[in-house]
Amino acid sequence: FIISEDHYKVLDHCPRNLAHISDVSLNEENNYPDKFTPDLNKVDLHCLSWLTILHKHADKTLEFLITFDSESEKSCWNKLLYHECLDNFTENIYESWHCPVIQTLTDYGQGSFFFRKGTHADVLRKETEWLFVKSIIDKKAGWIPISLTEEVDSNHIKAKNLRQRHRLFKLVSNNFSLSY
Repeated sequence: FIISEDHYKVLDHCPRNLAHISDVSLNEENNYPDKFTPDLNKVDLHCLSWLTILHKHADKTLEFLITFDSESEKSCWNKLLYHECLDNFTENIYESWHCPVIQTLTDYGQGSFFFRKGTHADVLRKETEWLFVKSIIDKKAGWIPISLTEEVDSNHIKAKNLRQRHRLFKLVSNNFSLSY
């Protein structure tokens, strides 16, 4: 909430990977809850976004409809909050604050890059059969075959599951409201 140019009011908070921003599709314009219905004569629909806090401190999901002054301002916020991995079909690159965590299934490596069985590491890059990982404990980094690892519970998995759940709820909600 903007109070003035340099003062803001914090309404809620969550880790960055649990905040999701998405465009308002133009066919949604009549599906807003009544108290959030924008005056469509005053708002450029291309300057609207949904900001979803997927899991706030009270274990609830919260959704805001945000209006931006311009498409440029909206684009800047989208870049800041967008956190899907970069995907070019052969390689995924993950931000350090939103990466999968793996555990090695066997000893692997030699010299300065050696992981013992059970080592936990952050995945920074993923290729077809290889992962570039960084050990959580000693910060050693290197490539390891995917077949020698398994993904373990992490904030990355939690955020991924919450995004999928939110998409499913929105889909069901939209289909339900369209059928009546």
